[in-house]
Amino acid sequence: MVKGNWQLNGETIKFDTWGRLVDGQHRLMAIIEASQPITTHVCTGLAADSDIFATIDVGLNRSAGSVLAMNGIKYPNQIAAAIAFMKQTFGDSASTPKVTNADTLQTYAENPDKWQKIAAIAGNNEIFKIVRRPPFSVWLWDALDVSEPQALHFVEMFRTGANLKINHPVLTLRRALTAKSDNVSNAKFRHDQYYRFCIAWNAWRDGRTLQRIPTKNLPLNTRIKLH
Repeated sequence: MVKGNWQLNGETIKFDTWGRLVDGQHRLMAIIEASQPITTHVCTGLAADSDIFATIDVGLNRSAGSVLAMNGIKYPNQIAAAIAFMKQTFGDSASTPKVTNADTLQTYAENPDKWQKIAAIAGNNEIFKIVRRPPFSVWLWDALDVSEPQALHFVEMFRTGANLKINHPVLTLRRALTAKSDNVSNAKFRHDQYYRFCIAWNAWRDGRTLQRIPTKNLPLNTRIKLH
């Protein structure tokens, strides 16, 4: 732009019906920094819904988190990662399903209040020190459906680890998650954490003690039923 070499190539600056800029931010910032006007096409009146931004520049590295953030959603990266992990648990043992930005937006839009509640809980630093947010969030999603009061109580016990007797499922869970793990893939590590949460929850709901969490070589995409 500074050298006057910018060429008109058909790309547009895009605005929706609310006047929001949905594509072209970097080009406009470059114009400001270069202090050099350019000629470009401008497209206005795009439908002001959450799916438009998700379909723009899909060949570039625009993350699902950035799409959520563009729509003013709190905890965008955290929620996007949780939704991706959730979608993976509905896959099969042979492959990991690809989650598009539009899929992420649609999934969030189906229950935004619940995603916000989960993200706020998962963002607690004491919890994050022990477990990764995506597996914790997917476990919590299902646990809230089983019993929200008990799920929140379980979370509080897990957060503090206070006043738990030996072989209490939550204490065993904390110990299992903080133990040094083998060098495994990131995907397997996340699913192992998810599996351990589910096993500890089911044991606690059943009123059972839990000396250890048994190891099972489940397919990475296995969704575990809570009761």
